[in-house]
Amino acid sequence: MNHPTPSAKIHEFPFSKKILDCEFPKKFSTPTFNYYSEVSDPVQDLRHFWDKIMGQSRNDPVLCLTFPISLKGVASD
Repeated sequence: MNHPTPSAKIHEFPFSKKILDCEFPKKFSTPTFNYYSEVSDPVQDLRHFWDKIMGQSRNDPVLCLTFPISLKGVASD
């Protein structure tokens, strides 16, 4: 199966300056996730991410910055 190559370079971020400049909570530690890779139910995986991250932060920019680490494979591309 051929997948399109992402057009953005790896060092380019699709986030606004406000999101990129956000401060993480002092005691924030990245939770471990069950990674979504297009095999499982995306709604269930989103709920899993939400449940894990909400224990750490309710800050929207933090949610935006941490969501991509819950993806892998083609889903992360």
